Amino acid sequence: MKHIFGLRPNLIAGRSGPNLDPWKPAELAAAGIGAVLSVNDAASVYSDDLSKAGIESACFPLADNAPPRVGDFEHCLAMLPAALDYLLAVMTKGKTPLVHCTAGKDRTGLTMCHYLCQCEGFHPRAAIDEVRRVRPIALSASGYETFAFEVLNALNGS
Repeated sequence: MKHIFGLRPNLIAGRSGPNLDPWKPAELAAAGIGAVLSVNDAASVYSDDLSKAGIESACFPLADNAPPRVGDFEHCLAMLPAALDYLLAVMTKGKTPLVHCTAGKDRTGLTMCHYLCQCEGFHPRAAIDEVRRVRPIALSASGYETFAFEVLNALNGS
């Protein structure tokens, strides 16, 4: 499906949000998406429409500042573990989650990096490289790569 990139096919995917690139819940479901995780403010995400298509949804918004501002680091440290818990819960049910923000690159990329570090044992640098392999524009906002690396190191005890 257009705009979806699979970090791990049939396991976890990413995409730009419907406020940038509109989506149709039935098409997401047909593409195998069983859950949507919004890491922005869920703009243009209509949970009732997703639910009618058999897709569950949750929102764990990360700060959208680029470059990151004071307080964004602590906010991400609080939100990313909760977002990961949601991802793992839906994966346990056999559902493929779709992670999105607005452009599907920075907050989405950071969330996917966190998944790789916590679930697949990636070092933060390797996680960033892996996410960029499937989404070359990931973590490209001003100051975001350094910010992501610092957040991932803190969450991984590095």
